[in-house]
Amino acid sequence: MRIFKAIRFNPEQDVIINCDNQQLVRIVIKETPIVSTKLQHVDIHQFWLRQEVQNGSFVVQWVPTSEIAADGLTKALSKQNHQKFVEVVGL
Repeated sequence: MRIFKAIRFNPEQDVIINCDNQQLVRIVIKETPIVSTKLQHVDIHQFWLRQEVQNGSFVVQWVPTSEIAADGLTKALSKQNHQKFVEVVGL
């Protein structure tokens, strides 16, 4: 519980996953998804996530790539985007 307090996570609140992949968001939210990828490992992960979304464990919502804060942890950013990342994570 101390770690939850440290990262300001309340397990009673809905867990919202922001995603910039429109296809994935459609697959996990739609009642009858249409899969248009041939990557089998993606199929396994997206259907687990779909099941969890339907069970209410997560909420998945699409956001533009420019608003994904995690990009600062996963790729090189321009100076302007890096500054935005630093502000978003509170550094």
